Amino acid sequence: MAEAGVIVQARMNSARVPGKVLRPLAGRPLLGHLLDRLRTLGLPVVVATSDDSSDDAIASFCVAEGVAVHRGSLDDVAERFVGAAREYDVDPIVRVSGDSPLLDPALVRRALALWEPGLLVTNVRPRTFPTGQSVEAFELAALEGAELTDDAREHVTSTLYEQLRVQNFSHAPDLSHLRLTLDTDEDAVRLDALFARMERPPSDYSLAELVELCSA
Repeated sequence: MAEAGVIVQARMNSARVPGKVLRPLAGRPLLGHLLDRLRTLGLPVVVATSDDSSDDAIASFCVAEGVAVHRGSLDDVAERFVGAAREYDVDPIVRVSGDSPLLDPALVRRALALWEPGLLVTNVRPRTFPTGQSVEAFELAALEGAELTDDAREHVTSTLYEQLRVQNFSHAPDLSHLRLTLDTDEDAVRLDALFARMERPPSDYSLAELVELCSA
């Protein structure tokens, strides 16, 4: 029987910061920090990576961590999501990016609490949460039945915004100016400094605490 779960998209061949999802932060790979947070949800978590040899390291890391992994097309990320959801019976899906080591699990819970069939729940459009705190919840059937453009095959949900009812949840005040992701070299420097200021395990910090730490 299908169960709501999280699918994390992750690959090593990022154009801007190659290998970023396994880059060490405070002695642990970035993806490991994200998985530490997602484990607290008690939900299925699947890492969707590619079957390209460049992503062998991600698959090996997931096996070592005891985390489910699905391997599919390098370029067709939507196909990877469908394959991961089918293989591990995940439905609805909460989509998360593998370059978000500080994602607050409470946002996954909030998205699922709002979700119902025929709905795309998002905190991305419009964005009021920091980059690196993005979640989208939708049903597998919506992705299976979508007429996907090339953009949607890469970014997964772009077509769903046109085909489903969209329920956005937001943060007040607007925190969209903050970056808690790793997508540039500047992000890497910022995250290293942020992790260095932490006095507890990184997975213990809520979003509110992270925002406070950013301004310290």
